[in-house]
Amino acid sequence: PEEEQQQEPQQQEVQEDGCVLLEGRSCFCFGHRNRLRVFAAKVVTHRCTVYFVNAMVVLSCVILMLDVVSLDRKSTKAIALRNLDAATTAIFGVEIILKCIHQGVLFNGPDSYLRNGWNQWDVFVVAISVVVLSIDASHVETFTWLRALRALRGLRILHAATAIEGINVVMKALGKLLPSLINVLWVGLLFYYIFAVLAVALLAGRMHYCAEEGGDYIDPYYVLPQGETITKAWCESSDSKRDGPRTITASHYHSQIGVAVPPYELLTSWTRDLRRFDNVVTALWVLYQMASVELWSDVMFAAQDATKQEQQPIRSANQHIGLFFVLFMFVGSLTVLNLIVGVSINKFHEMREESQGQSPLLSQEQQYWLTVQNLIADTEIEDITVPSNSKFRHFVHKLMYNKVTDAFMMLTILGNMVVMFTAHYNMSSKFEEAIHLTNIVVTAIFFAEMVGKLIAIGFKTYCKNGWNIFDAVITLLSIVSVLITNLSESNVEFLPVLRILRVVRIFRLIPRAQGLRKLLRTLYMSIPAVSNVAFVLLVFMYLWAIVGMNLFGNIRFTDNGSGLNRHANFQHFPVAMITEFRMLSGEDWNDIMLDCMQLENCYKVLRGISVDVPDGDGDVKQVMLEAGQYLDPLDDKDIIEALPRDAWRDECSINPMLAVLYFCIFMLVCTYIMVQLVIGIVLDAIQVQSFLDEMDVGQDNIQDFVSAWLELDPHGTSFIDVKLLTSLLSKVPPPLGVRGVPQENKSVQDIILSVDIPLRRNSMTVHFTEVLHALAGRMMGAEVPEQEECSVYSRLMNKMPKGRPYYTAAHVYAAMAVSSAVRGFLQRKLLSDVWEQLEEEGIVTSSGMSKAVMPSADQLRKSFALLGTLDQGMQGRLASVLQHERGFSATEAMAQVQALREASCLRKDSVNQLSEHLCHNILLRNP
Repeated sequence: PEEEQQQEPQQQEVQEDGCVLLEGRSCFCFGHRNRLRVFAAKVVTHRCTVYFVNAMVVLSCVILMLDVVSLDRKSTKAIALRNLDAATTAIFGVEIILKCIHQGVLFNGPDSYLRNGWNQWDVFVVAISVVVLSIDASHVETFTWLRALRALRGLRILHAATAIEGINVVMKALGKLLPSLINVLWVGLLFYYIFAVLAVALLAGRMHYCAEEGGDYIDPYYVLPQGETITKAWCESSDSKRDGPRTITASHYHSQIGVAVPPYELLTSWTRDLRRFDNVVTALWVLYQMASVELWSDVMFAAQDATKQEQQPIRSANQHIGLFFVLFMFVGSLTVLNLIVGVSINKFHEMREESQGQSPLLSQEQQYWLTVQNLIADTEIEDITVPSNSKFRHFVHKLMYNKVTDAFMMLTILGNMVVMFTAHYNMSSKFEEAIHLTNIVVTAIFFAEMVGKLIAIGFKTYCKNGWNIFDAVITLLSIVSVLITNLSESNVEFLPVLRILRVVRIFRLIPRAQGLRKLLRTLYMSIPAVSNVAFVLLVFMYLWAIVGMNLFGNIRFTDNGSGLNRHANFQHFPVAMITEFRMLSGEDWNDIMLDCMQLENCYKVLRGISVDVPDGDGDVKQVMLEAGQYLDPLDDKDIIEALPRDAWRDECSINPMLAVLYFCIFMLVCTYIMVQLVIGIVLDAIQVQSFLDEMDVGQDNIQDFVSAWLELDPHGTSFIDVKLLTSLLSKVPPPLGVRGVPQENKSVQDIILSVDIPLRRNSMTVHFTEVLHALAGRMMGAEVPEQEECSVYSRLMNKMPKGRPYYTAAHVYAAMAVSSAVRGFLQRKLLSDVWEQLEEEGIVTSSGMSKAVMPSADQLRKSFALLGTLDQGMQGRLASVLQHERGFSATEAMAQVQALREASCLRKDSVNQLSEHLCHNILLRNP
């Protein structure tokens, strides 16, 4: 291999007039400075060229959609489509030539044109297009496989579709998933093979039956005496062309009732059911159909009627065979097909970790912490800041944004739903009027809410919230509905649709329903991946629709109603797409397949005509044919040969095996893989949601924090005063807060002193994201590798205020704790003399002295530790507090702070001794 690499040209890229060219000679003659090669490089790499080629791909796809089989090849439309097809093919050919000159064909290293799989695909499609155009130009009509070649031109859309990022992601994911899916298919094929062998052993040659010619199954009970049964030999002895009809003179039924059989003639034929188990290949095909759960019970019931080989089936003669089919459905359908879902989920989990850059070596705690930080980065609060100092707007703001108004709007929505539920057919005029008046009132309330919010926060801020836009659209449509109802004298067809749109307001209740919120959040998380898969599925369906139009666009419709008919066929592109959507659900897809395999009675007579046909005795007989009559290609071969070419149309299948491959591959790719991928994506999203629910801090906890924050920050500024942290934590339930926790005040102080919450805006305020991140980190923080942390940290930094903080909320609360301890001690000291006098007089007792203002010992210890690390700026701030509250001079206050710093570094056996040292020897000043 090393010698082969040395023989290849060097792939150093050189810059030439803004174009990147490969080193070496392309096509063995164009050097990297060749003018033609430079020109080719400029053309194929230009942005306009890429857009132009993509536009030509779209045009080519439209041509394929319009080029139906039934189109007269000599019509103006057909000629125009052929000319456009030739033009696009020529453009694609020129593109290939220029890219070969630019990159080299095959021997210019790994970047050579034909070393790319998609480029090989393009060359193949262009070659097919050239062949088709050449045959069309030769006016040859006998190539039945030409339609199959035309269908292959639609393959170019696969390469064009990969230019869309979402589709490209899915295609790459399918590429990674393909090895695992192939393993599942091998396992499934093994099980199917086992069941096919068993089915052949049990049912080979037993599912054929004798039917009346042109009719249905014949019951031997009515045509044969008692004790006899219909066999293949008996059935084939009556034929309309050879032996003539059979005369029935006795039957079991008539002998039972004691009545003679009125003699009648009966033409019969031995019919082979297509869903049979005569060999392993056919058995695999039938089992494959059954796995889709479509008409599988019909096959089981037919098998339960089977008797012996080449004998007429009898109703329920072999009921125990039903256990075989039930077992197959359990293994072959419910188990094997769901393996695809399981493999998909497992692979999605691996690919998600790779795409997020998560190392497989991360512990579960580290993964939890990264996930929580991503959730925090995605969390925002609604900006409802009042844009002016207008008292009226502030009044409206308070009116619109409060719990009472919110509850009233929710009740209005529910009441509107109840009223709409009561609407029914044939309502009385008074009932209709009551519903109409209710709708007017509800619409007026919604309109007043919209106007009130616009006045309160302004148009720009109003439009920042998606729910506001949602409400505005529904409200305006409701107003249009009311106006049309009152002004229009006649019924407007789309008016009920406008009324129904009011129902979607119920989605406003989602944030209040926790279970529903989780479910919809899961669906929301899966929307991007599902939409990408849906786009790829549409591309595949387009491709199969084009192939189906060319292969089965002229197949005769059947009379059974469940196969090919005017609602399900491949004659035109829109109907073909609808047919494939129907097949995706498994609805009668195998009946459509069977109709596309038909080779009998499928030559249609286009006009009434009389032809002379030899009768086999050397004579000629005249046959009258009517328009719309169908002829059999075998039985009526002489008549077809006598007809002029423009008097009949071939509506037979090109080849039944093509139909089998087409429909089976479509079901495998589009239904069993692509649709199962959607299921796998949703289940993967549910798994992710379960992963989030297992974390100590989840989405619901963050939502509780947001709700509590908005109570303290009603305008959505993202900042609150640092002193409000106590109130915030008291409103938030655990684990982020302490609501409902015993000794709530002590817990709040412990939390604040143990986390780093930066002070912002050059004042005593804290920011929403920083507080949430600090509280979540207290519960779930874990050391994460730098590479993993960087991606999350960059997202968080975009949500945080600019600038570097110098102090934290812990510093402020430490100073407040020390100050509180000092003030409490001083207050008790000041009142001690008075209290002793009151005790002597018996007015109060010593137990009445309040000690509630004293911080706990542990809190004082933490406060001293924090204050011991203060810089000069914070020391000055604390000195100012002491100077203001206790009347110290500036010099005395700074001296006290310095003494406090020294005291905080002392090693004490008891915090009480430290507190006493602080109060008596440092900050105490006798009044």
